[in-house]
Amino acid sequence: MLTGAPATGKSTLRARLAEVLPTVRGFDYGQRLREAIAERGQSISYAELRAQSSEVIHSSDVRELDEQIIEEIATARREFDVLIDSHAVTREQFGFRAIPFSLSQLSRLKLDAVMVLSCDPPELLH
Repeated sequence: MLTGAPATGKSTLRARLAEVLPTVRGFDYGQRLREAIAERGQSISYAELRAQSSEVIHSSDVRELDEQIIEEIATARREFDVLIDSHAVTREQFGFRAIPFSLSQLSRLKLDAVMVLSCDPPELLH
């Protein structure tokens, strides 16, 4: 699992690894949430998702997507190395929310490693 603050390079790293390693299959959690929202007839950008997630994402969306991804990963791991690209925490109007995956779901994912990407705040401003 790749995690870390926005703009630290998670998606870039996932895409690049998938490009150079044909055995890698990536799961972009934010994209999957956007697709779930689109199924309800709404369109949302990544920036809007980050800024308004509590307004457009329901806890049931997260639970359903978590379960769906867990099943897909179990199947995909038979043929591929799997990378999950996800933020561990989102900032909401009411504070911070940890997403995705509950503790029991994380154990079902059977992660081999969690890589946390970070960078200095001044770099994020560029």
